[in-house]
Amino acid sequence: GEKMFNKDRLKLQRTNKGISIYDMAKELYQNGCNISHQALRNYENGTNVPSANILYSLSKYFKKKMEYFFNQ
Repeated sequence: GEKMFNKDRLKLQRTNKGISIYDMAKELYQNGCNISHQALRNYENGTNVPSANILYSLSKYFKKKMEYFFNQ
């Protein structure tokens, strides 16, 4: 079937790190990924799906393969 973004895995990774959405946005910005905490919140609650560029940054940030963030 179609690969769907798995918002729960994004939230799981963030909570495992023990950081807020706000701090995560700040750390991503320091890593060269300019994203707002509002956008991250929208990914976590399923309102929006990250672009390929953002997904790449998220997977690097969490040291996960991009496939991790999709339902298989």
